[in-house]
Amino acid sequence: MNKTIGSIFVAAGTAIGGGMLALPLVSAGMGFAVSALLFLFVWAVMFQSALLTLEVNLAFQAPRNHYATMAHATLGKPGKYVTYIAYILLLYALTSAYVTGGASLLQAATTLLFDTALPAYANVLLFTVILGAVVAWSTRAVDLCNRGLFSVKLILLIIIFALFVPQVDYVALLNNPQPTYMWAAAPVILTAFGFHIVIPSLAQYLGPEPKRLRTVLFWGSVLPLVLYLIWLASLLGTLPYAGEYSFSTIAKTGGSVGDLMLAINHEIQKPWLTAVLNIFANIAVITSFLGVSLSLFDFLRDKEHEVVPHRARTALFTFLPPVLIAIFYPNGFVQLLSYASIFVAVILIILPALMAYRVRTSPHLTTPYHTWGGTPLIIAIVLIGLVFIVVEVSRIMQKLPVWAG
Repeated sequence: MNKTIGSIFVAAGTAIGGGMLALPLVSAGMGFAVSALLFLFVWAVMFQSALLTLEVNLAFQAPRNHYATMAHATLGKPGKYVTYIAYILLLYALTSAYVTGGASLLQAATTLLFDTALPAYANVLLFTVILGAVVAWSTRAVDLCNRGLFSVKLILLIIIFALFVPQVDYVALLNNPQPTYMWAAAPVILTAFGFHIVIPSLAQYLGPEPKRLRTVLFWGSVLPLVLYLIWLASLLGTLPYAGEYSFSTIAKTGGSVGDLMLAINHEIQKPWLTAVLNIFANIAVITSFLGVSLSLFDFLRDKEHEVVPHRARTALFTFLPPVLIAIFYPNGFVQLLSYASIFVAVILIILPALMAYRVRTSPHLTTPYHTWGGTPLIIAIVLIGLVFIVVEVSRIMQKLPVWAG
């Protein structure tokens, strides 16, 4: 039982991170009611793709059960190369997003505490150098940092919910639904439900027990859904939609999480509550940054041809592109999370469905678990994944209505 509960928190913790801060920013334009329905749809798609991933994963024996291995065995070299390319682009997009978000929060914190602001590039460098050094130092250092910060994050989240929920204006919360803006918001919401990359590790940890693993994936995905909806209601039902410190103003400046923190501080007028929220936001971004950048660091280090790859050089390849993106694109937090959805759709939706089909039709592969729906469900999941990619490309090409306040 303890292993099951721990695994649920691992799955949920993988999804819940800095991307949570972007959800109110992309959802404000369509309102809570439409947002809640979209969240439920995205959760259902991602949970089903997680079950397909589990079906494929159990056809392989741990520890040789990771994504590249599964893709190579089921889809050949093309599948393996697509997985590698999409994986590294996803990690770079997410690392860039968290560097941008962290720098924005650092700027907001210095503004609130010292009534001054460092140059944008200084915030980027300060955030990346300090935390990047932890990643470059060792995996153990990241583990120790994450372990403590994640516990604090959960405690702060409970405090925030307890204090925010009573202040929510539930009548205003359900007013003025705008489905028009749901398409542009969908990619960021999709990225917020990405936890599938831990499935191979969970299968190795718990053993090939389909029922137990399915339970872990269900509750590990439901927990983020519930927390996201409470978080969304707390902010959409508290902050104004118009005015100097409002969602409208934040949208017009590009959706900065730092601006979100400043707006909350102005509206709540309780310095201690603002401090709690700022600490939570910073920890959420830091834990996400550490986890994603460590994955990117290890991926790049594994590709170096030296017997003992040089950690400093690997750190340069890991952090230089995100730093440059954050410096030249300082308000890109939400946009970068949206870009990442393309690779999320490829790795976590389309590939699991295609691999599951190959496992079912291959005489050489067997799995103890089969999810419901058969081939029609696999086709539907692939099509939904392609729709998400088309939606994000359309948004990038400015073919979709985007709420701008």
